[in-house]
Amino acid sequence: MWDGCGKAWPTGYVIGEVTPTGITHEFRTFKGPETRRISFNPFLRDGSRLLLTQDNLDGPPEQWVEDDETVLRELLHTTLAAYPDDYFVTPSQSKGYPTRRLSMTGRLLLEDDKRFEEFFARSFKAKKTTQ
Repeated sequence: MWDGCGKAWPTGYVIGEVTPTGITHEFRTFKGPETRRISFNPFLRDGSRLLLTQDNLDGPPEQWVEDDETVLRELLHTTLAAYPDDYFVTPSQSKGYPTRRLSMTGRLLLEDDKRFEEFFARSFKAKKTTQ
């Protein structure tokens, strides 16, 4: 099951059986790298904090984090290092970049300062409701 780029949850397939007594089915995830997303929403604030969204990552899916560039960069570094072989997808951005989304492995983003800087810049939602 795959429903397009930018999604950040396990992908896989459904297998099952239809019998006269009912239907059984289960979801089996594909083995290998997963797609994950971490983003900041500067439009949703709680004082000096902004909303952090984490899709397909350990921990709460949403939480408030201090709007401090050093804190936010460290949070990204730590998250990318925890999942070096998985793909990180940025929120959709229609202006200023050649593609709507950036999708790279944690390792590639950490190994190249220029890539990390673009990832950091694109991790902020362009609008309150950007996916």
